[in-house]
Amino acid sequence: MKHIKLITLIVVFFTSAGFRWAGGKEMFIADVNHMQDLLNNSTGLSMRVSVGNISISGAVPQVSAEVKRKGTEVYYKLMGNEYLFTNKHTVMVDHSKKLIAYSPADPVYRNLVFSMLPSVDSVLRFFDSVSLKGSAKGEHRYMIYNKRSPIKSIEAFYNTEIGFFTKFIYEYDEEYGGDAGKIAVIYSDINFNTKFSNLEFSVSRFVSVKGDQIMGVGALSKYSVTKVPIQN
Repeated sequence: MKHIKLITLIVVFFTSAGFRWAGGKEMFIADVNHMQDLLNNSTGLSMRVSVGNISISGAVPQVSAEVKRKGTEVYYKLMGNEYLFTNKHTVMVDHSKKLIAYSPADPVYRNLVFSMLPSVDSVLRFFDSVSLKGSAKGEHRYMIYNKRSPIKSIEAFYNTEIGFFTKFIYEYDEEYGGDAGKIAVIYSDINFNTKFSNLEFSVSRFVSVKGDQIMGVGALSKYSVTKVPIQN
């Protein structure tokens, strides 16, 4: 359950319903819409995401992920494991267990992955109110609230130079937040027009598929392979 919580924070911004504006409305709308325009027009999105509890010494990354997307194809690397979702295949590689899970293109998995990617609609629907905390050269800072959520508040940092929310500090009610009660999510190395190689989203990086025979390739040749049926 802990891993699910952290994965959700890494690749999803926010989901829920009901929103009304406080101070900072126009600027927040403009920032969110600009970010979504960049995402919609991205020819190749790549970024790194770190999640960690905030202590007195600052935010120490506990989990780091690498995320890549081109069109409808998505790759991410999380806690040493790799995940690839394409139009034809779904591949998940657990390096610690030397296990590969393979499935033909699965709309259920694909919908799950895309629901986790940044979305303007999800940002706008989650919170009751937003206020501008500060505006300086290169950065806008917002405080966002939802009285019905275990998240007491989120401090959001918008980088005006790259047009993206690059940091969120989630403050939880004590029973949800761990020792410090706050979790930081940091997006870095953001590139909307990454030039990917032809093999970047190719299943051949991980497995060889010949009819019903599926085998790991290269360094993965000794991994066990499990074929996962398509979800209904």
